Amino acid sequence: MRETTEQVKKRASLAAADVLNKYWFDDSIGDIPLPVDATIIAEKLGAEVFLADLSKHDDLSGSIYVPPRGQGRAKIMVNKDQHLHRRRFTCAHEIGHLMDQRNESQDEFGFVDNRDTLASTGTDSREVYANQFAAALLMPSDEVEWLSAELDLYALARRFRVSTEAMQHRLNSLRLQARS
Repeated sequence: MRETTEQVKKRASLAAADVLNKYWFDDSIGDIPLPVDATIIAEKLGAEVFLADLSKHDDLSGSIYVPPRGQGRAKIMVNKDQHLHRRRFTCAHEIGHLMDQRNESQDEFGFVDNRDTLASTGTDSREVYANQFAAALLMPSDEVEWLSAELDLYALARRFRVSTEAMQHRLNSLRLQARS
């Protein structure tokens, strides 16, 4: 049975929360430090992250290569020419693919994905998963809810180091409003 978009988003949000709790939660302060660093998390998950010259591919923000099991580490490439916020989201998006693919067999062929214009269309369930994972990883729901009562949209975006567009989308998905 095929998952609905809402089921895919829920699964991605739960996976991101699990990754945050395992790899980013700070026991000494009892909280999730902000902003979340997707590169550090990727490395803790065993992936290598590279800034790459992807200028030959106008719509390519990044990619991931997950080799067949036992044949090396996953490699995440992020377009070095894009804004820091886009690079952070792309890295988190590719971690989403990494986590989603861990449930599937890579024994013979491995896995490759490119973050391009398809990623933002909302038509491919794998891309919906990776986008939702990235949003939940970089903008954890509890922290967004808590800070949205005190900060406006621009201050929230700065705090989470994301674009105002990404922050507004996250607020909308959580049915929250930033302080006016």
